Amino acid sequence: VCEDCDEGYHIGCLDPPLKSFPFRSFKCPKCVRCSSCGTRDAKKWRSDYTMCEPCGRLFKDGKYCPICLAVYKGSDVGMIQCDKCRFWLHARCDGLDADGLGRLGEADAYSCPNCRGERTYTLMSQVLAELQKEDRDKFFGEPVTVEYALA
Repeated sequence: VCEDCDEGYHIGCLDPPLKSFPFRSFKCPKCVRCSSCGTRDAKKWRSDYTMCEPCGRLFKDGKYCPICLAVYKGSDVGMIQCDKCRFWLHARCDGLDADGLGRLGEADAYSCPNCRGERTYTLMSQVLAELQKEDRDKFFGEPVTVEYALA
């Protein structure tokens, strides 16, 4: 059963057919979409069906922009490396256009929004959203009082 549209599928009727029932989430061919490159027709997906396998490999290797979480390839242009965390990010994700990128120059140290402390709330929201997706049993679905938590 697809976690997005609740339609059921036989595992052998999918293209490619699944060899066994998914242990975690499943997204049908109509709902699946890579969160990085946007493809819908990849033959292999990460186990959580959020990324196609090629993007998933790049993400696992740390080759993603820490702001938009999209993976990048070596041929991507408009990337800048943070001198503190050493992550590469899209210049546009920090609001830098070609002129702004050119003005940084070689001598200037660059810090990304995360290292400058500008994205703490957004970053925590992203982390919490990912954790919520993994909470299949809904242990954290409802807030509890301090008294209940300490009981």
